[in-house]
Amino acid sequence: MDNQIAITKELAQKVKETVSHGLVKGLGKPELGQMCVEAAVNYACGLPHGDNPLCVGNAVRSFKIKLNDAKWSTNNARAIGMLKIAIAQLGSNTINQIEFAKIVAFKTITVLMAIILRDKGYNEEATLCENSKTLLEAKDNIWSVKNKLYAAAYAYAYAYAYAAYAADAAAYAAAYADKYLLISANICLEALIELKSPGCEFLYLCD
Repeated sequence: MDNQIAITKELAQKVKETVSHGLVKGLGKPELGQMCVEAAVNYACGLPHGDNPLCVGNAVRSFKIKLNDAKWSTNNARAIGMLKIAIAQLGSNTINQIEFAKIVAFKTITVLMAIILRDKGYNEEATLCENSKTLLEAKDNIWSVKNKLYAAAYAYAYAYAYAAYAADAAAYAAAYADKYLLISANICLEALIELKSPGCEFLYLCD
């Protein structure tokens, strides 16, 4: 992690308090309830207003900005949906960003896209995605059913395991429904926990 930013309970608590005021689409301004998720972390760290906190990994940051800027029903819903990952991402600059992206992309296809397909009545296609064993197989399967949903979403979901594209898939394919965005946030959380992002130590603050 960045030597100047210690990932502590105090920082995690500050992030929680800042995010709890609400999050907005876009960078926003350095006022409570008027910032995006990464600006909220900068604020909690006492850093200048911006959306590139040094203690957050690049792939994690890209994913979370896409998810933050999706069309949540309200700013409060955005904050509630992203609170745990805002804390879990602290210190994520120390984890393998490629592995994070691969985990998120794989689960976006095998979990989120399968749920979306099943909700739309495409049960056979959903099962195909769910049963994918590898990322390559998952990408092949998502292309095989690409005509069943909005084509752009599949292009994003498929795209070479970059996490930002997976977040786009959640936003665009799911027609911006909070239900699906929450699933996408949980996929991110699971990846951060699996890769042992330091901030995960303080997830109990959300209980």
